[in-house]
Amino acid sequence: MITKISKFIIISLVFVFSLVQISFAQVSASVDRKSIGKGESVVLSINLDDFNQQPDLSPLYKNFTVYDTSTSSKVTVVNGKQTASYVMNITLMPNRDGRVIIPALAIGNERTNPITIQVSKNLTNVEETKYSQVFATGELSSNIGYVNSPIVYTLKIFFATPLASLQLKPFEIKGVDIRETGHNAKYQKQMNGKLYDVIEQSFVIIPNKTGEIHIPAIVLQLNVANGFGQIGYKPVIVSTNNMVLNVKPIPHNVSIDDWLPSTSVKLSDNWSATKDLKVGQLVTRTVSITAEDILSTDIPKLSFESTYEFNIYAEKPQFKDVEENGKMVGTATYKIGYMPTKEGSATVPPVNVKWYNIKTSKPETTIIAAKKFDVGPGFVPAIMPLQQAGAIAQNASEQVSQDNMWRYTAYIFIILWLGTLAILVFVLKKRKVVVDDESLKEQDSAKVGTLSEVKKACSRKDIFALKEAIIAWAETRYKSQIFSLLDVARFNDDLKDKLKELNEAIYSNRVFSDYKGLLEQLTKANKKDKKIKKSKDKIKGLYE
Repeated sequence: MITKISKFIIISLVFVFSLVQISFAQVSASVDRKSIGKGESVVLSINLDDFNQQPDLSPLYKNFTVYDTSTSSKVTVVNGKQTASYVMNITLMPNRDGRVIIPALAIGNERTNPITIQVSKNLTNVEETKYSQVFATGELSSNIGYVNSPIVYTLKIFFATPLASLQLKPFEIKGVDIRETGHNAKYQKQMNGKLYDVIEQSFVIIPNKTGEIHIPAIVLQLNVANGFGQIGYKPVIVSTNNMVLNVKPIPHNVSIDDWLPSTSVKLSDNWSATKDLKVGQLVTRTVSITAEDILSTDIPKLSFESTYEFNIYAEKPQFKDVEENGKMVGTATYKIGYMPTKEGSATVPPVNVKWYNIKTSKPETTIIAAKKFDVGPGFVPAIMPLQQAGAIAQNASEQVSQDNMWRYTAYIFIILWLGTLAILVFVLKKRKVVVDDESLKEQDSAKVGTLSEVKKACSRKDIFALKEAIIAWAETRYKSQIFSLLDVARFNDDLKDKLKELNEAIYSNRVFSDYKGLLEQLTKANKKDKKIKKSKDKIKGLYE
């Protein structure tokens, strides 16, 4: 009898796992770029489950020329079982400009999703006037910017002859911070009767002062193939043009606390449940702020606090930055748990984000309206620690249907195996982590309390260097990631007024002269924090 039951369990598990694999069998499509210029190619990638699957490409021929197709494979091994996936890459060149749709393609009984791309009408003047085999261009997302507002610089290298190597000469842009965007692309472009290969890369320029910022030419050294049947390669130097970025100060009619320069700010929220709420029932809310031409860390921090109608359990926000069509787009996402505390009508207050529209040069406010709930009877737990609240919030957001129960049964076995592996890795690394933590503490203790860079900046009366030095000091002192002077003020109210004056001098073209007073306050705060740390260490020692 036991043997029969065992066989039945094994057969059931095999059947469950086969169903999981069948459920994951699907095709999907994506492109490397959604905004391209006239004469540029785009790569359509289709994910396949079977190497023998072949999509019907005939719908593409209406609006595209198909230049090339290739297929790559990837093999993963889990519990000794191999799983293969395949990607077909199709190089397309649109036959017209404007809004062009890559149609859905049939692959057996399934279809890919249609994708819309934007094709610009004209080539740029710089590209039109170039006739050489190799050249480079640089382009700013805007020639006018604001302090602390990111500008995207896009570098393009065009070559109609094979390259052996490419080297970027060192360059420096004074008065800005430079960060990578992670955007890299390679495609083809038809210009002046020639087909060029194009390498495209972008990075972010963040101005930290007002006025004109001169962006020097980027110089590249390349080795290109000799022409006319000659063997070997020859060195070629190409460069972009010099450019000027005009950086404006914060307008006088805008408060620094409300300074968020952008072309578009969107607010959205989503609730795990909106009906049949009861007292003591935790529901989750996801709030997202998406802003163009801004980094996610510069988006104003939202505050969600408990009221007499709701107990609030908020997680730390998640930040994400992506480049879309030559612009930076920052997103901050909040997850909040709401627990009703009284029966009857309850209202969640609105969410407001003030920002400055750099297109219209006017301040605006984006709002999520207040939301009302009809709360039924229930009870509030006596204790709701944050860990428990987080777990309940996660459970509240999950909506499990009866049809999906077989899939989660299969997942249990996978999770148990991964859990065992995670415990093993944790045990192996535990000693190393302890050692690393101790060494970091020693390094921090050596750095804590030093204000030498702050003193140097004060003596030079360099407000930009002073800002960086204060932020570096505060990150070491308070062991927290800090992005601005106003973030520093959150840790010590005594510094708030002086730091606000310094911030206004940097971002609003105002004068700051009280370097001595600011340094005295920072020194006082440094000593005060040291005393607090020592007293905490003494108390901690009593229990060790």
